[in-house]
Amino acid sequence: MHEVYNEGTDSITDFKSGTDKLVLDFDGDLNSDAQELSTVGEVASSNSYFDGDLEQLSSTDFKVVANFDADALFTSSAIYFDSVDGEVWYVEYDEYGDEGSSEVYLMATLDGVTQLRASDIVLVDHYSD
Repeated sequence: MHEVYNEGTDSITDFKSGTDKLVLDFDGDLNSDAQELSTVGEVASSNSYFDGDLEQLSSTDFKVVANFDADALFTSSAIYFDSVDGEVWYVEYDEYGDEGSSEVYLMATLDGVTQLRASDIVLVDHYSD
């Protein structure tokens, strides 16, 4: 069973892969804190807007798909990019729930973007030491 959320989804019209960063802040609006997503290190930032460290998403937890299916059977938490629609999804896998249960969040739509890399995505870590 899946819960699919798409309230408060951002639409970004001028995103450039390799130049811009998509910053995902899981504190507050989502049921998840995304602690199960792996990162590969801290990202330097002079922006004091974020209350926490910025961490680079690992390619291990990033998947590019054509025509994302929110009803699919997921086996782990990950960020998905739909290369057809430009949608960025977060799947939070519930290892303690029913088999394959997860919560699925539409995070953003990147208008006109067909390519995205894990290196384009930064997570805000509110739980760093």
